[in-house]
Amino acid sequence: MPRSLTAIAAAAAAADDDDADDNVDDVTVAVGQCLPGSFSVTGLESCETCPLGSYQPHYAETSCLPCPPGMTTWRRGTRQLDECRGL
Repeated sequence: MPRSLTAIAAAAAAADDDDADDNVDDVTVAVGQCLPGSFSVTGLESCETCPLGSYQPHYAETSCLPCPPGMTTWRRGTRQLDECRGL
């Protein structure tokens, strides 16, 4: 499976017998993963950029990593530890 997309499969059932013909047996939806420098509750779109003072080098993450003590980033969405700078 490509790292930039995630397939989510879901089955839908009818609420009663009258809707039996409307059942959806299998649905696949492509959802983009959060890129490095961003995160979300699920690791999937829609994503937020990492706040100042943090970074995220990986795809599909649910949080950002803090810079070491006494260091911060100069912009949101930082991707690498080496972008953390002294205060």
